[in-house]
Amino acid sequence: MGQAMTYVPGSPCYRCLFAGEEPVQPRNEAVAGPFGAVAGILGCIQAAEVIKYITGIGRLLTGRLLRFDALTMEFDTFTLPADNRCRCRRPLK
Repeated sequence: MGQAMTYVPGSPCYRCLFAGEEPVQPRNEAVAGPFGAVAGILGCIQAAEVIKYITGIGRLLTGRLLRFDALTMEFDTFTLPADNRCRCRRPLK
């Protein structure tokens, strides 16, 4: 399983969704990465996001989290809640 999102200043970020939670650390290689193709698939998705951002076309994954489950070949998209206390939501100085 993997996740993708696009952050631009002012949009909700990963911390807005998982505020205060510590990242989960895999215990060993058996848990960490038996399905390396997920990284390639999500890398292509992020590359498409960059192209859309640069060209100004399409709908970016800003404010949304895309989740991909390679075992079931299912994609889900969730709207990210904005946390106004998060550093990403503060105006730039």
